[in-house]
Amino acid sequence: MAETDAPYLTPRNIKGLDRTNVPQNIKYVAAELARNMRVDEAELIAALKENTKRFFGI
Repeated sequence: MAETDAPYLTPRNIKGLDRTNVPQNIKYVAAELARNMRVDEAELIAALKENTKRFFGI
């Protein structure tokens, strides 16, 4: 799973973001994770979604 550290620690170097972090910023976290892990962003997002569903039983 991934998290945004909301409401603190807004993703860096993203123009136009407010100082208060929100859950919608998870897309920036996923993009950065994929870049650092050297994996396809869409594949990472699919794995994150599946892990979240399995964890919460949904």
